[in-house]
Amino acid sequence: MNGEHVIEVKSLRKSFGPTKVVDGIGFNVEKGDVFGFLGPNGAGKTTTMRMMLGLVYPDEGSVTINGYNIAKDFLNAIRGVGAIVETPRFYPYLTGRQNLLQIANLHPRLPGSRIDEVLDMVGLTGRAANRVGTYSLGMKQRLGIARALLNHPSVVFLDEPTNGLDPQGMKEIREMISQLALEQDITFFISTHLLHEVEQICNKVTILNKGRLIARGTVKELLGKDNELVEISTPDAGKALEILTGIGYVKSVKPGLGGLEVELERGRSAELNGLLVSHSVMVNYLVPKNQSLEQFFIELTEGGHQVA
Repeated sequence: MNGEHVIEVKSLRKSFGPTKVVDGIGFNVEKGDVFGFLGPNGAGKTTTMRMMLGLVYPDEGSVTINGYNIAKDFLNAIRGVGAIVETPRFYPYLTGRQNLLQIANLHPRLPGSRIDEVLDMVGLTGRAANRVGTYSLGMKQRLGIARALLNHPSVVFLDEPTNGLDPQGMKEIREMISQLALEQDITFFISTHLLHEVEQICNKVTILNKGRLIARGTVKELLGKDNELVEISTPDAGKALEILTGIGYVKSVKPGLGGLEVELERGRSAELNGLLVSHSVMVNYLVPKNQSLEQFFIELTEGGHQVA
């Protein structure tokens, strides 16, 4: 990533009646990011995305896309944007190509060849002449992404892009997004509640809960990829805790199932085991634990954390 901000969100707020749906959030998205905007259903993700696209007016705050303020210079801000907000809808009695032609006609300078290009990008060339009413849900999602790509966007917004798909369909959409980001140099902003999914394709993450940001950063930063988590089974947990307290490469120690859960610098678990054994602590086993975004999110929400 080159550090250029293609999206800047500042102090966004939105209430519907007495309910605060989005409560003062702000973040930046850099050129080339596959940016995950995460949170449970009802967290305010779709409302935020609608404000970012100029579909809903914020009560406060601003959104800038490619250097243009969405409220003050909407046409320039939206010119380089493609989007799917919620479930893509099509005319079921028209073919995939005919549906895309309806949108292409709104862009008078768009060459007709662009339709075939985007159909090829999403792997629908072979079904382009079939009515959309015969498409599977996964194919409709692909066609929705093709529609979002028609105007050569530099930024694409996807709202729950794998919602309702089976595991194979989810995998195909993930792989397609990764490929498009790499080959077409597109910045993706992906809103979803499926945290484990985004962990596989996103390099940056912002987590929203009850309208407020509770975490943001790279996936590596949030999951502590420079550290590792190990579970130690020992009948001498109290003694082990005393020994490990104050050790430089040990980042945290807390009671675990049948022993201790220890976060430490990656690659030093053998050294940790040797330290305990040298102090006559019986270690039944020491096993690594992989933390996921989902586990991280649960820990944050249970703890009531928020980002200032």
